[in-house]
Amino acid sequence: IQYTGATDADLVVRDDPRDAEAWDVDVEVGTGTLSFKWSSCCTDGFGLNPLNAFGCIDFHVTENVGIDGLRVWVNEDEYVDLELQEDFSLCLSD
Repeated sequence: IQYTGATDADLVVRDDPRDAEAWDVDVEVGTGTLSFKWSSCCTDGFGLNPLNAFGCIDFHVTENVGIDGLRVWVNEDEYVDLELQEDFSLCLSD
């Protein structure tokens, strides 16, 4: 997965440290390329923080094998399940 528009946000959660070796993130520019290797037994994911600016983060799925959805956590108690598409955006508003 690749993303743009996350200026000053760093990866604060890395579900599988082995995957991190393949990740390329530029915090100042707000871009990243992340690679995951999903197994049928387990989940995988990442967290970006801080997301203190209003606007959108654009994502592009470069390859998808066996991934059928996406869960976005709004806060520790609330999340939204989304259908995974090749290109999608997550937008923050006041």
